Parts: sequence; C-alpha cells; structure tokens
Amino acid sequence: LTKQLKQQPMRVKEWDVYKGLSEATTRMAKTLPLLAELRSPAMRDRHWLMLFRLTGHSNNSNNNRRTSSFAASGSFNNTAVDPHSESFTLQNLVDLGIHNHAEDVLNIVERAVKEHQLEKTLSKIEETWSVLDLSFLEKSNNGSGSRLPEEVPLFAAVESIIEQLENDSNTLQSTLSNRFVDFFLDRVTTWQINLGVVESTLVKWVDLQRRWMNLY
Repeated sequence: LTKQLKQQPMRVKEWDVYKGLSEATTRMAKTLPLLAELRSPAMRDRHWLMLFRLTGHSNNSNNNRRTSSFAASGSFNNTAVDPHSESFTLQNLVDLGIHNHAEDVLNIVERAVKEHQLEKTLSKIEETWSVLDLSFLEKSNNGSGSRLPEEVPLFAAVESIIEQLENDSNTLQSTLSNRFVDFFLDRVTTWQINLGVVESTLVKWVDLQRRWMNLY
C-alpha cells in the first residue's frame, strides 16, 4: 500500500484523503513491528503498566520501576486498558499511540526479556536448594574400629554441596551487576545472605567434626 501511494501523481498527493491514508500507513508501519515485540511472553503486568504510563494512559504517577499500581491494587483499575480483559485487542495498543514512543517501547520489551532471564536463573537456584539434602553416614559406617559413639551423626561427603554453593554464589554476585536487577534486588540479596549462612555454618561444622573425630 505504501508503494502504491508513492506512485500516485502529484495532484492526488494534494488530496486530504491521500494525506490521511499516507499518515495512517506510516503510523501502522511503525506500529506493527512494536506490536510484534509486545507479544513477547516475557511481558509481565509491571511492564504493561510502564507502557501505559509512557503513553499517558495510566492515572498512576509512581514511576518507581520496582513498584506499580498493579502491585499495590492487584488490578489495572488505574489504566485505560487491561491486557487481561477478554475485550483487549490490537486496536487498544494502536490507540495508545505506541508509534510515538518506539524507542521507549523497545526498551520496555528489552527490560521484560532481560528480567525474564534473571527470573529463570533465580528460580533455578531456588529449585535446586529446595531439594538439596545433607547426607549422613550410616551408624555402622562411622569408621571401621572407630570408638565414636554410634548415635553421633557424621556428615558424608559435602564436596558437591560446597561446589553448588560456590557456583550459585558466583551467579548471584554476577546478577547483582546486571542493570536489570532492580525488580529482583531483594530476592537476590536474600539468597546471597542465606547461602552465605549455609556456607559459613557448613564449613564450621565440617571443621568441628574433623577436630572432634581426631579425639578418638
């Protein structure tokens, strides 16, 4: 259609209908690529609210990237569009005038994608530690000929846990340097503290066990 419009004679290009159609096609040419980006599965409610504030379709004046009206109210009551509504259509996005904010829209999508990657990394760490167990030696394996009391539990090998601790601690440290970590900062910091406590406790426990065993 754009090509056909450009091929029209000069007298046609002076018509109001031509100007209106030309503006509409130019607008859609900018809008369609943005719509394709916005369909990313990484888009969360907080990102939609950023988009609505950007286009002036939100009554929420809070620009803090780590909070939103959705987080506070659990709904899109302060916005003109609800992306979860059954009546939500592409026309709703077109009406937002996203073509006027192309670069900022792409920045929001980029943030959504990067945050989704961080979320998957954190979820993997949480899943790993939710099923990780410390193993203890069977009573009969306290050592051949050992005089250690059988009721005393002794750690089995902890090398794999120590290795997991180091790997996840390094991952969390690198995550903190990511410029998109804002939304997950509390979550990352909490895990850093928790893993630090586990590491220090485990190291002291193993050292104490070794010293105590040497007494027998």
